[in-house]
Amino acid sequence: MMQTMRKKVLLCLLILPLLLCAKGTLAAPVDTVKLGYIEIPPFTFTNKAGQADGIFIDEAKQIFQKAGYQVKTMALPSTRLRKYLEAGLIDVFLGVKKQGKISDRLVYSSEEIGAIHVQIFSVDNRENIKIEELNHKKVITIRGYKYGGTIDYLENAENEITIFETPNHKTAFEMLLSKRADYLLAYQYPASLVLNKNKNKNKNKNKNTTKLNNLSVSNVAILPVYFVAIEGSHRGKVILKNIEQVISSK
Repeated sequence: MMQTMRKKVLLCLLILPLLLCAKGTLAAPVDTVKLGYIEIPPFTFTNKAGQADGIFIDEAKQIFQKAGYQVKTMALPSTRLRKYLEAGLIDVFLGVKKQGKISDRLVYSSEEIGAIHVQIFSVDNRENIKIEELNHKKVITIRGYKYGGTIDYLENAENEITIFETPNHKTAFEMLLSKRADYLLAYQYPASLVLNKNKNKNKNKNKNTTKLNNLSVSNVAILPVYFVAIEGSHRGKVILKNIEQVISSK
């Protein structure tokens, strides 16, 4: 009887450290980064299920996961991103570098997550169209897009540009091809998706694709996208450092 009791006590002493170790492992929480983003499909947007989506959202989640973070996303108007950073309601957001007062105290990651290409489309087979050539012309834009600040040039009354705002790229190209405007300002990636889809659709239906083939395109700007934190935030600084290591190791 006494020998059996000793065995039980010895077994408990052997198991106890393992239980304490397992408990300590389970108790260690995984840090959650609060990531802000704006609605700019297909790069960053909220899908029909109410979830953050887009090519940069997917890339950001993979980067955070490799850096050991979980992610909580929050869609915000561009005007609120900085305010939420300063209030600590988000830790970082995805954005492009901007000039002027709005960029004060913003800290950008040294590594970019990707880039957005801004392009001008026209139907006159011209190349290397400059932004100044849009003056006194009719230009189509996509609703909600700022084009990295290029929209400010279009909206400047001194340039006398007539803007036609459309809900999506499909409608924008239909309007351009019908010559209801002179130019279309668009992002390369979503524009290419629409053009390729229309070309394949017309080809399958044996329709003439001459109009699509005659479209000319000129590059206006390349907008690198970064993780952005607020100056003075130790947490933001640590997060940027950790994700920069992941991006640079690719």
